[in-house]
Order: sequence, then structure tokens, then C-alpha cells
Amino acid sequence: DLPSLYNFGKSTAKSVFPDVSGEELGSIGSQAVAKSYKAAGVKVKGMMNIVLAGYVKPGTEPVFAILPDHVDEGLSAFLAQIIETYTDIPHVVGNESSISSPRSSLISFSPFIQCGDSCSDHINWYVEGYPVCFPLEGRLSDADPYRHSAEDTVDVPRFSWDHIFQFSKLILSFAYEMGA
Repeated sequence: DLPSLYNFGKSTAKSVFPDVSGEELGSIGSQAVAKSYKAAGVKVKGMMNIVLAGYVKPGTEPVFAILPDHVDEGLSAFLAQIIETYTDIPHVVGNESSISSPRSSLISFSPFIQCGDSCSDHINWYVEGYPVCFPLEGRLSDADPYRHSAEDTVDVPRFSWDHIFQFSKLILSFAYEMGA
């Protein structure tokens, strides 16, 4: 159950949207923010990493992929519920080929697979002990071959504004639910 669907009371929680740089250099921007939050004793209810959004590989159906490594299992299962409740496209876990069934909160995770390096900005928050989740624009096997290049723009046919709209719904509903 998503508690805030039925609870419209006021919340004192804050949503913060840090924009960091340096991912390609080892996620140095997010490392600095995560370390400063930890040093200051800032409590974080959950961190959702958004890095890859908008690409849908030609010939595939749009999905959210929930990355299963260096994440909090409970928060990732909650993310799956948010996707199922608020968005119009299904989700998969990592690189699995089958789409997760509706209301599938029983997701199997392995905390250390696939990355082997800094992976993405979420790893710094995970290392500092914060609960994190990481939705991607699609299966890892369907990743944009032009990401982090000069051709990684919105002006190409493989970019999907509808997918960005679905990510926007996901981001806003995550912030809403975490504030409940």
C-alpha cells in the first residue's frame, strides 16, 4: 500500500534535487554532496538516481529498468510500486527480459552485481549508508550507444518525449510519496 494515496495530511519532509557533475570522472560531484550530508548528519529518507532518461531503443517497448546493484531492496521495491501506480509503462529489474507483473513487490535483488566500479552517482549515497534506488530508461542491454557523447541529445529520432513524460511522473510521485 502506498500510504500517502489515502493520507493527505501535511508533511514536514523536504524534497531536494541536487544537480551534480563529474559522473564520468568517478561520480565526484555526488560523492562531495553525499559526504557533506553524512558529515552534517542530514537524514535522507530515500535517494533516487536519475541519469539515463529518454532513450528507447528502436524496435523495443519502453520500460523502466530498476538497477539491482548498490541499492536498497526495500526502496527499490517501493519504486516498483510507484511505477505501477503512477506511470503508464511497465518495469523490469536490471537486464531481465520479462516484464515484471503488476503489483510485483516481491523483487529479488543481489546487492553487488554488474557495475564493478563507481557505476553511477547513487553509489556514493549507498556507501554513506543512505537508502537509494536507480531507475533507468530501459534494459541495460538496450542502453543508448551514444550516451555521454556529442550525439546524446534530444534532437535524434531515438529520443522519446513520452518516455521523459513518464520519468517526470515517476520523479514527482517519488517525491510526493517520500514526503508522506
